[in-house]
Amino acid sequence: MLTQAWRAGIADADVDAPNLHLLLHPKLLDEREFKGAKQVVKNEAACSGCGKCDG
Repeated sequence: MLTQAWRAGIADADVDAPNLHLLLHPKLLDEREFKGAKQVVKNEAACSGCGKCDG
């Protein structure tokens, strides 16, 4: 009876490998297209070659 009183929302925020569905087998209630930020472009003229931006 207690489980019927509680409802939870769970999000798998692992960008590289979202796999929470493998453990919980959820029922999808809504599905939407995701649009992220624009892709970063390296400015070669301003590059000092330090390597910080080379992921």
